[in-house]
Amino acid sequence: MFKKFEDYLYQDDLNKIPDYLIESIKKTLIEIPGSLKDFSIDEKIVIKIIYLNANEPFIKQQEIANILNLNKKTLITYNNIIKNVPDAQKIISEYGVGSKFFKNTIFPVIQSGSLDAYINKKKIFPFKVGLFPGLSCMFKCTFCGRNYDAVYDRKRLDSGMQMYKNLIKEAPKNDSHRFYIAGGLEPLTNPKIGNLISDLSKEGFKSSMYTNAYMLTEKYLNKNEELFNLDYLRISVYGTDNDDYLNTTRHPKGFEQVFNNIPGYIKLKNSKNSKTKLGINYIILKKYTEKLEVLINNIININKEVGLEKNNFDFLTLREDFSIHQDRYDENDKKRLSEIFKKINQEINENVYLKNLYIDYGFALEGLNKGYLKKSLANSFVTEDEFKNNLGVPHSSVVVDLYGDVYMFREAGFLDRPGAKRYIIGNLLRDGSMENIINNFNEDRFKVDIKKDDPDYLDAFDHVVVKMANQYKYDLKFGIPFELGPFLDKQIKNDVTSHKIHYAE
Repeated sequence: MFKKFEDYLYQDDLNKIPDYLIESIKKTLIEIPGSLKDFSIDEKIVIKIIYLNANEPFIKQQEIANILNLNKKTLITYNNIIKNVPDAQKIISEYGVGSKFFKNTIFPVIQSGSLDAYINKKKIFPFKVGLFPGLSCMFKCTFCGRNYDAVYDRKRLDSGMQMYKNLIKEAPKNDSHRFYIAGGLEPLTNPKIGNLISDLSKEGFKSSMYTNAYMLTEKYLNKNEELFNLDYLRISVYGTDNDDYLNTTRHPKGFEQVFNNIPGYIKLKNSKNSKTKLGINYIILKKYTEKLEVLINNIININKEVGLEKNNFDFLTLREDFSIHQDRYDENDKKRLSEIFKKINQEINENVYLKNLYIDYGFALEGLNKGYLKKSLANSFVTEDEFKNNLGVPHSSVVVDLYGDVYMFREAGFLDRPGAKRYIIGNLLRDGSMENIINNFNEDRFKVDIKKDDPDYLDAFDHVVVKMANQYKYDLKFGIPFELGPFLDKQIKNDVTSHKIHYAE
C-alpha cells in the first residue's frame, strides 16, 4: 500500500486518486473507533488530507479547509479519523515530499516542547545548543558571511571554557544529543577542545563535532586524543580538487591537506578502536552538480588508501545551498541530480568501498532522490512577513560563542559578522545562566531593527522552525491547534528517540 500511495503523493494532481487507494483506505477505516463510525466518511477527503499534509508540511488548517470546502468541525473530525489510522500516520511522515521535514525537525521540535514554550512564553532550556569554541579559521570561504580578520582573544579562553562547562552542567539530561560543537570559526583551533569533549561526556551528553579537517593531522591527533572519544565527527568538504578548494576557501593547500588528513585520521581511529562515527558534509552548488560523482570517487579512493577493502564512512550529508540569494537549481539541474542520486544509490549497494554508507539528502534533496523534481529548499524559506511575526525561536535552537554571547540563529554566530550582533539575545557571563536568558526573551526584552537581508542568518533548520511557529500561531487562531490536527502524539514520540542536528546515521 505504501509504495502505491507514494506514487499518488509524487504526482501533482490532488484530485487524481487511483481507485485502489480508495479501496485500501476503506479497509483501514474499518478499524477506527465506534464513536467515529456514525460519521459519513468520504474516503476521497481522507486521502486528500493525507496528500496535503504529506506534501505541504507547513500548510495551515484553514488552507486545507478552503481547498476541500470543509467547515472547521468537519475538518477536525477528519483529522481525528486520520489519527486513528496508523498507516495514514506513516504515509504522511515517511512517504510524502515533506518526509524529511517531519522526521528531521517538525516532530522532534514539537516533542521537545520548545515550540509550545515559545508560543506560551514558558521556561525551557533550548532544545539544541551549538557550541562555537573556535579561536580562528584558516579558510576564507566565499559563502561565509563572517569578518575574515576576526579572531577570538586567547586571553579569554579559560573564562570561555569554564562558561561552556557551567552551561553543560545547567542543561537538562533528558536529551543526550542536545549539544553539538561547530563554528563560527574552526573548532580545532581551540587548544582545549579536548576538555569540552570530556565535559560533555561527564554530564552524559553525546559529543558531535563539525570540522573542516585542515588541522586533523597525525601530530595534532596524538596531542588531542580526546577527539577519538567523539561520538560523531562530520567533515565539511568544500570541493573535489585543488581548484575547487582554492576558489571556495581561498587556501592554496586546502584540498591537499584535508584529503591527506582524512585517511590518516581513519587509520589512527581504527588502530585505537575508536567508536566515533565519521561522516562528510557536502553542499551541492548549482554550478557543480557533476562534482558529486567526483566526491563519491574521492570517498572510494580514501577507503582504498586506508585498505581492508571496506567503507570507513558512516554517513554522507548532501545539502542544497540555503543562502537566500543563491541561484536555485533549474529543471535540468534537478533532473541531472536525480539521475546522479539513482546511480550513487545503486553503487552503494554494489561497491565494497561504499557499502553501508548512509546518505542523508536533507529537506530539499530527498524529493530529487525519489525522482520528484518540483520542490526545492527555496519553497520553505521564511517569508518577510513570517520573519517579522516570529523573528526566531531560541527555545528550539541557539548557538553560544567563546565570549558567552547567545545567538538566536546559527548563521549569525560568526564573530563580527556584519549586523549579526543584533541577534545576540543574551550573554552567559553577564546573565548567569541560559534560564535567565530565555526568561528575559519571554519577557519581550529582546528588540531588533530588522534589515531586508536578515533571513540570511537562518540556516535550513532555523527556516523550518520559524515557519512552524507561524503555522502554529495561525492554526491556533483559526481554532484547530496542533492537538486537533491529524497527527497522533504517539506517532510523534515514536519518531523522536535521539534527534540529531546536521548529521545522520
